[in-house]
Amino acid sequence: MDSKGTNNKLDFTTGSSTPSSGGGSSGGGGGVVSAEPYENIMKKESKDGILAKDISKTFSFTTPELPVSQIAITSNVNTEIISVQVELLKNRSTQVKDDAPGNVYDYLNIWVGTSGFAVPRNIKEAVIKFKLESSRISSKGFTDADITMLKWDGTQWVSLVTEKINTDNKYTYYDAKTNAFSPFAISAVKGEAVPTAAPEATAVSTEKTTPAATKGAPGFGIVLAIAGLIAVVLRKRSN
Repeated sequence: MDSKGTNNKLDFTTGSSTPSSGGGSSGGGGGVVSAEPYENIMKKESKDGILAKDISKTFSFTTPELPVSQIAITSNVNTEIISVQVELLKNRSTQVKDDAPGNVYDYLNIWVGTSGFAVPRNIKEAVIKFKLESSRISSKGFTDADITMLKWDGTQWVSLVTEKINTDNKYTYYDAKTNAFSPFAISAVKGEAVPTAAPEATAVSTEKTTPAATKGAPGFGIVLAIAGLIAVVLRKRSN
C-alpha cells in the first residue's frame, strides 16, 4: 500500500462505536469515534472493558479480516469502561505524514480510551497479537523473521519488539509489545535502518525512602565533645 495520506491532527472523542460491515462491537460503555475518514477504513471492531492497575486485561477481536486477534493491556491506573478499537485501513492512516518503511502488508489504527489516555503514563505494557498469511510473506521473497510491527510515534515510524509465536498451514502468528497506541503498520523490513520504540516510561515511585545521612554543620562535633565533658564533671561531683 503506497497511497499518500494527508497529515491531520490526531484526536479522540467520546461517542458510540459504529462498526463497518462485517465488524462487531460489544455492548456497554461509550466507544471511541475514529479520527480516520470513513472511506479509508476497510474493517473495524470495537470491544469495551475495564482496566485495573497492574492487572492484564485481554480484548479479543473476531472479525476475520482483521490481522489483530487480541490486545492484552496492563494499565498503570484503574479505569471505568473504555473502548479498544482496531481498524484495518485501505491505505496508510491520514494521521501520519509518511509511508511506513519496508514492504507494508497492512496499515492499522488502534484506539484505546478517550483523548490522551493511550500513553506510557497510563499504559504499563500492551501485547498486540496479530497474524499474517504465510503465503503473503513468502510470495515477496521475505521470511517470517523479516516481519515487524511499526508504530507512528507522532513524528516518525518506529519498530516494536515483534516475536514470532507460532505458525500453521495458513498463518504465521506474532506478538508485538507497546506502551502507547496510534496508527500502526505490519511490514517486512529487511536491510533498512528503522528506529526502535522508546523504552517504557518509568513510573514515579510512591514508596517512602530513608534520607541519606547528611554532613553535620561546622562545629557540631566540638559541641558534642564539650557536652560530654560537662556530663563527666557533673557525674564526679555527684559522687
